[in-house]
Amino acid sequence: MKTITDECSWGSRAVQSSGCGSLIGSRGWNGPALGIKEQLNIFMTAPARKFNSLSEFWPHYLAEHSQPSTRLLHLIGTSVGNVCALYFIVGGRWWLFPLGLIPGYGAAWIGHFFVEKNRPATFQHPLWSFMGDYKMIWMMLSGRMKTEVERLLPQRTNKQ
Repeated sequence: MKTITDECSWGSRAVQSSGCGSLIGSRGWNGPALGIKEQLNIFMTAPARKFNSLSEFWPHYLAEHSQPSTRLLHLIGTSVGNVCALYFIVGGRWWLFPLGLIPGYGAAWIGHFFVEKNRPATFQHPLWSFMGDYKMIWMMLSGRMKTEVERLLPQRTNKQ
């Protein structure tokens, strides 16, 4: 069993793999690609780090959302999802409000799987991830996100 650490895509997490290869195109690894079953197994079984606060989780969260297009997909998906949930609640069909999760998670997961090429933090840190989404969106809407990315991910801003 080989341990693969990919600082860019996996937020300093080591993942176990039975073979050498890229993790859905993870940056910085040039071995042969893993099969889809191996990739999904890695996604679902990688060890989770424990976080005690949002401020402790935030740098990890931001590293997992380093690309502007991923953050934009989160903003759009969450906004559409909130509008849908509100529509169902105000329209008297409150039992349908969970359908508002579909555009939010759908857009976010597209960003993670196809842009960042990583696993959404929601799988192992659902509460911290939910709070991180709203912190990130607030920072985007208030114009402070670029400064936050430069502060916490200086190596990323030089590459973009």
